Amino acid sequence: MIERNFADIKKIASITDADTEPLQSQFKLSFNTVLNLIHSHTPEEQAIILESSFYSYQKGGKTGSQRIINSFNKKKKKLFKENYITKGLNGDELTEKGLFGMRIYTSELLVSDIFCSTLTKSLTDVEIILIAGTIMYEERKNIKFRGKDRVVSNQIYKKIRDYNYIKQYFREKPIHILEPFLKSWYDGCDFLELLDFTTMPEGDIVRFIRQIIDLLQQIQHATLNNELRERLRNIQKKIDRDVIAVRF
Repeated sequence: MIERNFADIKKIASITDADTEPLQSQFKLSFNTVLNLIHSHTPEEQAIILESSFYSYQKGGKTGSQRIINSFNKKKKKLFKENYITKGLNGDELTEKGLFGMRIYTSELLVSDIFCSTLTKSLTDVEIILIAGTIMYEERKNIKFRGKDRVVSNQIYKKIRDYNYIKQYFREKPIHILEPFLKSWYDGCDFLELLDFTTMPEGDIVRFIRQIIDLLQQIQHATLNNELRERLRNIQKKIDRDVIAVRF
């Protein structure tokens, strides 16, 4: 709102007309998006939605639309190969694994491969929390973790050695770095003690553990396995405490 009697209209117009900070689409076609589109929309509707995106508009109409459709088809082909999608009587349908992946919003293929396989049954609760933490952790230069315990990590490495995709992921994001930190929190140390295991600021620690809790909740929502769901609830209770449990 402006006061027309006193405002410099020409100056206001020059500011509002100038494209000094152009909008850029941040759209990324994830596997989760592809699964949701296939589950909820016909092929015709899928094409309309993809072609109507701001990304398609910014990349130049038909050129942008073709790019995004090509990306969609490439991801869809991979999802068929990995048994997330199958051919049904009424066209493409999601498998049980696909329905699981549709409800996961972080590293959906990795999380689905882990928690929709027989591997899950062999994992202890501590191993699950360590895997979830490694998936959610965003590495930063000045953050270090103290401690050299590798007992739990070594057990995980042994259990995943026959799962190529999972093994490759954790080769690039080493599990053992977080072991002393997360295992101590799971075992019941208080928050002040937890600070001794890392140079991470207090607020970032809270955010990190809440991200782990969020992933556990996503898996609980996605799985049809009641035993796994109950296990994850119990794990969540053990780490959602102290200042981590504070709600605003």
